[in-house]
Amino acid sequence: MGLPRPDVIDFSLMADRNVGVGDPELPDRTLANGDFGLRITTRVAGFDLSAMAFHGLDKRPGVRMDVDTTAMPPTLTLVPSYGTLQAVGGDFARGFGPVLLKGEAATYRTEDHDGDDPAIRNPEFYAVAGLTYVPHTNLNLTVQGTVSHLFKYDPEVETAIRQAMGEPDPDVDPTTVWGLVERAAWTWEDLLTLSVVGVQGIPEGDHFEMALLSWRAADGLTVLAGAVVFGGPEESRFGRVRDASRVFAEVKASF
Repeated sequence: MGLPRPDVIDFSLMADRNVGVGDPELPDRTLANGDFGLRITTRVAGFDLSAMAFHGLDKRPGVRMDVDTTAMPPTLTLVPSYGTLQAVGGDFARGFGPVLLKGEAATYRTEDHDGDDPAIRNPEFYAVAGLTYVPHTNLNLTVQGTVSHLFKYDPEVETAIRQAMGEPDPDVDPTTVWGLVERAAWTWEDLLTLSVVGVQGIPEGDHFEMALLSWRAADGLTVLAGAVVFGGPEESRFGRVRDASRVFAEVKASF
């Protein structure tokens, strides 16, 4: 168990000339808002199975919009809002030679019990299942399907609430999102590693791709190069941040 310590997230990508980002709102640092979890595992007919329950900080913040109408033009401030959640779920895995089947599912109960607070993520069901194929110790191929569904949620109602709060053109999530995830990783003699990841959202039609090349040039010296690409309709999850697509390179040295 522990007290709330949210991940450090750079929300600056959400800002532009007329949109700022405020300090995050956090629940009180009390034991009642701490993290508590329980996991039970077993093995049946070759399947590794587990069940879990969790109460604690929701690491995915909602966002509240503050509108200052005294400025010309009006300015908008995004305020990340962290709350607590309860989750129950389970997972499975089963190997067949070089193929591994795996999946997991969970239901999340957030603080938005009635589904009418746009600053808090709605209760949600999430599931993922897929397979990993390892034809060689240096090569790993994975494909997965995902689905997420928001309960007590209506995009039109969400839009109307945000407009009533002064947000002129709110971006809202669809009720149900399906997706595909593909990953390939190749390693050569623990010196060179290439990873490629692709994510496609359905029905939004958005997508995310990342390629990362890592070279251990010498002891304590690593060279990284890669690219991140976001795309899709402007109002979609990845489409909203498509301007954040970039190519990068860095050198890490340790002594």
